[in-house]
Amino acid sequence: MPTPKVTITHNPKGVIRSGSANSIHPEDVGTTLPSPLLSFVPSCIQVDDIDDTIHRLESHMGNQHPNPTNMIESWWTERLMYWTPTQAKTQTLRKWLKSVTPHGKLSVKDLRQSLKKVGSDVPSSKKIEHLLNTDFTMALHHGPTHNALTPRRIREQGFICWRHARLNGTRGSDMAPFVDPHDYPIDVQLHILKWSWFNDPSKALRCLTLFGLQTEPTKTNTVHVHIDHITHHPNIATNTVLKILGCTLGNNSVHIVRTAMYRAKKLSLGGHPITISTTPPVEAKKDSAFFLPRRRKPEALFHKWTEGIQLDEEGRYSLTPERHAHTIAKSIQHNTVYDAFAGCGGNTIAFAQQPHIEQVLSNEMDTPRSKMCQHNASIYDVYASIKWTRHDALRYFPKAAFVFVDPPWAWGTDKMLTCWKVFNQNYKNGIMKVPIDFPVPIGTEIDIYCTDNNFPSFLVMKWSSI
Repeated sequence: MPTPKVTITHNPKGVIRSGSANSIHPEDVGTTLPSPLLSFVPSCIQVDDIDDTIHRLESHMGNQHPNPTNMIESWWTERLMYWTPTQAKTQTLRKWLKSVTPHGKLSVKDLRQSLKKVGSDVPSSKKIEHLLNTDFTMALHHGPTHNALTPRRIREQGFICWRHARLNGTRGSDMAPFVDPHDYPIDVQLHILKWSWFNDPSKALRCLTLFGLQTEPTKTNTVHVHIDHITHHPNIATNTVLKILGCTLGNNSVHIVRTAMYRAKKLSLGGHPITISTTPPVEAKKDSAFFLPRRRKPEALFHKWTEGIQLDEEGRYSLTPERHAHTIAKSIQHNTVYDAFAGCGGNTIAFAQQPHIEQVLSNEMDTPRSKMCQHNASIYDVYASIKWTRHDALRYFPKAAFVFVDPPWAWGTDKMLTCWKVFNQNYKNGIMKVPIDFPVPIGTEIDIYCTDNNFPSFLVMKWSSI
């Protein structure tokens, strides 16, 4: 019998799921979860029955989560008190694996072939078969699960689809695609191994090792990192780039090298590629967690977010996180700073909070955004110490010892390069915030600002009359 069709539409209040009663009502199971877990479930706002079609309006849970693993780890932590163990029993690992999802034949031959394709060490069939026939004593645990989680169903604020939610699911069944087996109980490792056997051979090998598979020590490759831009931009230290890549010069494990190669392929710092060569050659491995989350947590942008901070969509995307704004402000050795494109006020506020900066000129041409900037400055009690202006920053240049330029990145490379030249001509000292792949003019001094997981968020280009 085909799955009942559900159509999804949006309105300003939330998400509307429309379909038959048989397709819509099963999703209400999420509302029966323990109250501490309801933050992961979209709340039901309204249900209408029109011409035998149910229209269920539920809260919008945000866009797809930039790093689903983080949400899954929170989901795990919040459920720790709700697991009920089954009676422990002893049986072979093979039987344990057959008892959990996803169902399918466990082919040692297929696993070994998959490991060869990804360049991992390949244990002998004899060793794998021996482990599968080894007895293990464990107890499965039952509790709240969402048994059909996929990355697209994991939203920024929770899970959007509850058709597959269960109050007595098996622990680990909804986490296997997202987490690494280390630091999780053996019954969760069992689910990760079963899922990985068919989908991620490298992770399956790590699981088998945790279950006791005897393997040869992992070989290391000599990794040589060549950074094309380092001679043009000496302010980018080699160790900074290596931290971004997650590797070191010299010997690294195969896993680290393959991940670093993937990161290098995805990055261009200052318009120059990063090239890694390895001995022996290995293939890059996708690192899904390595990208810049576009819908950042508002508390990272303003620590006073809950006190009434105002922010539009562009500000949510482009505003400098508070900790980076303060780092930039503290590095400025001038008593007058002009913020040419103030936006919603992240940098303006940080400048005004510095005791060595005596005057801050804040300019934002867009009227609604200018009002947001002033409102946010009042929350931080620095409104009165700022001089507010609204003009075209490319046509009028107020006097200031130092200028901070963060133009709209939507302008594109050509207009931003023009902006760089214009402000260099009109101010002796300043910095300009640009995307990480912006083609930085040769010889320009730059700094890299990264997220907590070492993903480069933006570059700052600097110039000075000294």
